[in-house]
Amino acid sequence: MDVTTEELDGGKLVLTVALAAGEMGERIRKAAIAIAYREHIAPDPATTPERAVEEKLGSEEYEARMAEQIMDDAVPFALDKASLDIVGLPTYLSARPARAGRSFEFTLECVRVPRIELPSYDPVEITIMPAELSADLVAEQIDALARQHAVQEIDAAKRTVKRGDTVELAMETVKDGERVRGLCRPRNRYTTGSAAMPDGFDEAVIGMTVGDTADIEFEGPGFGVDGNGDPIMERYRSTVTVKGVLKEVVPEVTDQWVASTVPDCSTVAELESKVEQTLAAQLEGERFRQKELLAASELAKRFDAKIEDAVYDAAMREAKKGFLDELERQNTTLEAFLEQEHMEEQQLGIALMMQVKEQLVRQLSLEALADHLDLEVEETDLDAYFEAIAPERADQARSDFARSGRMRAAQAAARRAKANRYLVEHAVIHEAPVR
Repeated sequence: MDVTTEELDGGKLVLTVALAAGEMGERIRKAAIAIAYREHIAPDPATTPERAVEEKLGSEEYEARMAEQIMDDAVPFALDKASLDIVGLPTYLSARPARAGRSFEFTLECVRVPRIELPSYDPVEITIMPAELSADLVAEQIDALARQHAVQEIDAAKRTVKRGDTVELAMETVKDGERVRGLCRPRNRYTTGSAAMPDGFDEAVIGMTVGDTADIEFEGPGFGVDGNGDPIMERYRSTVTVKGVLKEVVPEVTDQWVASTVPDCSTVAELESKVEQTLAAQLEGERFRQKELLAASELAKRFDAKIEDAVYDAAMREAKKGFLDELERQNTTLEAFLEQEHMEEQQLGIALMMQVKEQLVRQLSLEALADHLDLEVEETDLDAYFEAIAPERADQARSDFARSGRMRAAQAAARRAKANRYLVEHAVIHEAPVR
């Protein structure tokens, strides 16, 4: 990969990135796999990912999407090679068609992260709510733990099946005279109203009494479809006996139960102490994150520099793309979101702009503090960053960032986080009075 840069006004840069012919075959394959995944194109052993994507999208769309994906994949590595930190998303200016065995060159415009100076780097002053760990919260956690170990037993006091009851059934089911093994069980737990069985079955079971036996006929969808594409319904007949109505039994939290269930605890007192310590640690972590946010917001109040329009534009492109990607993950559309929130698209744009401005000012202020302190990112700082964004999956997150060329972005974020920690450690902190 070769990268050349050209400086423009307002912090803009134009990068020209050239990828060697020898690496294009593998880049095209990876890009095709990424596009196929997003477009839900099923893998076909009889063809290549590239061919499968082209057949689904058409040649013109395939060529455009392939070039865009290859550029998206290459940009983080190009920025790292050029030692550039940019704001938001770049804008692609031109690109050759991507062909295996032929070099690929493209140009993009991006905006360098501006370096600013704050008028003061004195300690900030913040007020935080006092920490409160109540005995009720400890009791709630222990109760939740006990409920996780609840068992279901037959409730001798309940005789008639009602909607929402969990019942134990003996079932023998046939279809076209053939026994249906999956629906033949001497003891089967079933919750009425759960839609686990067709309505006809459900309605027949509701109202039965413990000990009753009934033959129930119902319909269920088969594997075939009719001319309209609807599933062909098949008829079943089940002989069902209600063995009992079940109830949830939560174990009593005793020393014996704790010793047999909870690791490293042998008494209720030890469990209470362990839960209290865990909750206290969580509360302290939440308080520190609150301190970080308050301290960074207080520092941002000192920001008096002008942010160029190009910086806002790049950050807004990233915010809009992130928002639309999240809607897609939620399987909804922008129109549906706006209707649900009773919002106009212009209102959404203003809200995003306010969020982007607040985030930019806070990040640039922390960058300024990091520059003022001449902070360097160490391995422990990166460890803390990856643990923060991916608890218990930090190693996997680091690997993903390295593989996709985003380690420079991770280092920048870790440096801001380090500056934020310094800010909290040297802040003047007041506890709000207890009401």
